[in-house]
Amino acid sequence: KTAYEMCGRDWSSAVCSSDLQRWIQISSRATDVDGGRHVIATFTDVTELQAASGIAQHLAQHDLLTDVPNRIMFEQLVEAAVEQTPDSHAGCAVVVAGIDHFGSTNKHLGPQGADVVLIETARRARSMAGNGSAVGRIGNDQFAVLIPIPGADRQVRAFAEDLRHALSRPITHEAEEHLPSITVGIAVGRSEGGHGLLNSAVEALEAAKRKERGSVRFFDGRDPRERLVYRQSQGIRRAIAGRLVRLWYQPIRDLSDGERVGAEALFRVDVAGERVVLTPDLLGVLGPTIARHVLTVLVEDAVAMYDAGTLPPFISVDRKSTRLNSSHVRTSRMPSSA
Repeated sequence: KTAYEMCGRDWSSAVCSSDLQRWIQISSRATDVDGGRHVIATFTDVTELQAASGIAQHLAQHDLLTDVPNRIMFEQLVEAAVEQTPDSHAGCAVVVAGIDHFGSTNKHLGPQGADVVLIETARRARSMAGNGSAVGRIGNDQFAVLIPIPGADRQVRAFAEDLRHALSRPITHEAEEHLPSITVGIAVGRSEGGHGLLNSAVEALEAAKRKERGSVRFFDGRDPRERLVYRQSQGIRRAIAGRLVRLWYQPIRDLSDGERVGAEALFRVDVAGERVVLTPDLLGVLGPTIARHVLTVLVEDAVAMYDAGTLPPFISVDRKSTRLNSSHVRTSRMPSSA
């Protein structure tokens, strides 16, 4: 018999009340006393130690400010949910909501006000998630919701839109109303595992921010449009690296007399024999790269046109898509006379 079976029940019933659970550590050893076999048992109440251990584990797995699972714990929850997903389902859904311009919020409201925004955002996300779902804080300004068995894509999108609206409602701090802007990324699947699925949702969030803040976007690596953008961006990078892309200069004329008064520099490139149109998606990926190339080539062409006596009074460049500055070009190559 074990020590508990021999005498532990009587001891625990005498020490512990019926309405209070205690953690008891039992150790025992057998010994011979006066020719008889006896057991010496030690019973130690470790309830407080166990509670402290549980608190330490909770703190290690949860965000200290909002008390929702941190990124490590949330990934483990997603991983477990993926493993338990029935084969008949496409997988789990991870919806990541990001607070736009949170740095500005922190500066305007101060650290205490920013904490109020984060705490309220976590509370609203938990109220939206419902039973069976989990909410985690996976970044400074990002919260994720795990939907173990999602419905169709339209249902997941509807939830994401509802979540975005709920998190965008005004938050009051010290009699001042703050209106958050929320962008959402979604990933659905099972093959990527917990880590990969969460990263895909974050990638969808970042893509949504680049295109339009305050929007909802799915991640889908099989999206034909995303494949086209990737193929075109790779072709443009190779063309720029190989110095195969030049600028076209469209004349600007005075309509009153037809005289050429300037020129507009146009970036043109063909990839696989097709003319590439610089869409917002491409500019989001390649904007700075194209800007540096355009200004560098523009200076080189201006020097050549100056030497040939064909430099127009001005050359315009469309700078709306990317912030440009003089550090992008080697101005030392421009002759002082120019």
